[in-house]
Amino acid sequence: MRLLLICAGGLSTGILERKVNEYAKSIGDTEFVCKAHSFSRFGELHNDFDVTLYGPQVRNQKIQVFDKCEEGYPLEQIELLDYGTMNGKNIYEKAMKIHKSNNSI
Repeated sequence: MRLLLICAGGLSTGILERKVNEYAKSIGDTEFVCKAHSFSRFGELHNDFDVTLYGPQVRNQKIQVFDKCEEGYPLEQIELLDYGTMNGKNIYEKAMKIHKSNNSI
């Protein structure tokens, strides 16, 4: 599964990217990939990912984000607490839950 994290500049989600990837590695999920980028790159990148989670600081641009992707694309906000504490485990689990529900019949 490929997860894209987006935020205003990509710096804080860069730290989060590392935490999520470390958690995935710790549980033996070798197929999981998480990358972080700035909001401005979302339009060109999102089709390469299965799920996108965005940081709370770009929630005001949510309409712009949705305009750049197809209906039904899995796109959700990262919980403020998980973002603030850089909780890689919770973010990994949220992404996997979204991916699973999007791919179930």
